[in-house]
Amino acid sequence: MDTTHELSLKMLGMHGTAYANYAVEDCDFLIAIGSRFDDRVAGKVQEFAPKARFIAHIDIDAAEIGKVKVVTWAHVGDAKTALRDLLQGRKNFKKDYSRWLSHVQALKRKHIMNYDRESQLIQPYHVIECLNEISAVRPL
Repeated sequence: MDTTHELSLKMLGMHGTAYANYAVEDCDFLIAIGSRFDDRVAGKVQEFAPKARFIAHIDIDAAEIGKVKVVTWAHVGDAKTALRDLLQGRKNFKKDYSRWLSHVQALKRKHIMNYDRESQLIQPYHVIECLNEISAVRPL
């Protein structure tokens, strides 16, 4: 997903954004695509996504499904094909996500990615911003 898109939460886990981690903590449905749920993402696995009543996992490697985190539903295969199939299945599904989107936007405002813009040292978030600007002009 384009990291400049308003729905992007960027990276999850110990090297990710606070708002991505809080969103996963608050979600009731989690869909993971190509995620290993390793310790750098899930931390304490038993406490990861504690409110999620449904966890779906799509991965091309069957060995990753249920390896760390127990899931409710899984699909082994190419992510593009799996997502296309899921979108076909929801044609008549109507749902209002406005409350969730408002919640996520509030998390982004409260836990904004920030860095010392005056520092002479390389700031990781600045590097990410620069890569986003480059990829917006010329997709990577």
